[in-house]
Amino acid sequence: MWLQPAHSSFTLPSCLQESKTLQATGACVGCYAASTVSPLQKFKPEEDAADQSDEPSDIEVETMKREQLALGMYLIIAGLLLFGYANPVIAAKKLTELGIFPYLQTRSLVRIHTPLANSVAESLRTPVTIATAPDFVTFRNRALANEYDIVMVPPNMTQKLIRKARYKPLAVSANRLRGVFIAKKNGVVSALAELRQRTVAVPSRIAAVTLLGKAVLREAHVDDDAVDLQQAGSHMNALALLDVGDVDVALIAEGIFRGLPRERRSTYRTVGVTESVPGIFILASERTKPDEITALKKLLTTYDETVDGVRYFATNAFKRFIPISKDVLNSISVFDSIHKGN
Repeated sequence: MWLQPAHSSFTLPSCLQESKTLQATGACVGCYAASTVSPLQKFKPEEDAADQSDEPSDIEVETMKREQLALGMYLIIAGLLLFGYANPVIAAKKLTELGIFPYLQTRSLVRIHTPLANSVAESLRTPVTIATAPDFVTFRNRALANEYDIVMVPPNMTQKLIRKARYKPLAVSANRLRGVFIAKKNGVVSALAELRQRTVAVPSRIAAVTLLGKAVLREAHVDDDAVDLQQAGSHMNALALLDVGDVDVALIAEGIFRGLPRERRSTYRTVGVTESVPGIFILASERTKPDEITALKKLLTTYDETVDGVRYFATNAFKRFIPISKDVLNSISVFDSIHKGN
């Protein structure tokens, strides 16, 4: 979803209309000029016309002036487009990309987080677009490559992005992240120890709840190779696999489970929970300016005090955004030990 200021309305030449990405070359401008100049040729006197006057009429002169003015305006607009929007370096400065890890389907992510993106755009005075990825691994790799200006990530990705990609901490959600093992109420699984040789749907093998869940299973003496983990792509997809009977249990975030309608929740039972850790972290890329960092921190940590913020937090389990302290960062080091156990 693109959140950009409206542009003036005008008609582009065919070479620009057919191109998805405007190229900053003289070819398109030349083509644009040629296609616009051609109408002026009709005012040139014909040499073999005996009754043609040597000088154009007053009406023709006025028409030529208007055509030339229109030509100049078109070339100026085309030049601005090619220079300001087609140039990738300049375009990057004009656009801020908010990358959100794919814990829900893209449509849901855009619906929930558009108010926040709008507020960020207003604070930074720049257009903002919401971006995600088809899966957790792709998103992590793009974030590590600094493809996003601001990221919203789970705790298990946070330390690596700060250490390796030099992202800067902005805020963290006030809620705690915990995974829950969900089974059908009339299903065969009622305890974690019964998951040996069973199938468990997870959002992703690298999702925070998955890593926390594997630690819990080890404590229950259920080895990693004794459980078949099915990657569903998102928390809701994992639950959908449970609904259709493709898996025995779904491991999802507790906040998402509690957000389900009461009638639907009543059809499941919880067979286990994981340790809780700090919630969702918001980080800024290393190219973010110091004054922008200050503005973003103020926006986020006071967002729950605004009308837009109240509406925003009513659509998710974040509660509010709070500053990221050293203690908070130290508390997510639990994932280091979990990774070592893999």
